[in-house]
Amino acid sequence: MQKFATHESISIGYFNRDYSGGTGVLAAWSAELRNTPKILDLLIQRMRTDFERLTPRMRKPYGPKDVVSRNDLRPCFLPNPT
Repeated sequence: MQKFATHESISIGYFNRDYSGGTGVLAAWSAELRNTPKILDLLIQRMRTDFERLTPRMRKPYGPKDVVSRNDLRPCFLPNPT
């Protein structure tokens, strides 16, 4: 069985329910960028689909940089909740 994500990317907390990528200049948006169950389901579903589409030889576990880049892009794909 191949690894889906590294231990480091999980231990940093990117998959935690209340994780927020809103730091630095995005600190004002921290509440809007907070992970919710719906967002986490969508994030993991897309990561899993991308992972499974690769040939087995090309698959490698998602590291922290991979998870952060996908987590930071996820607001672009979500419909406006209002």
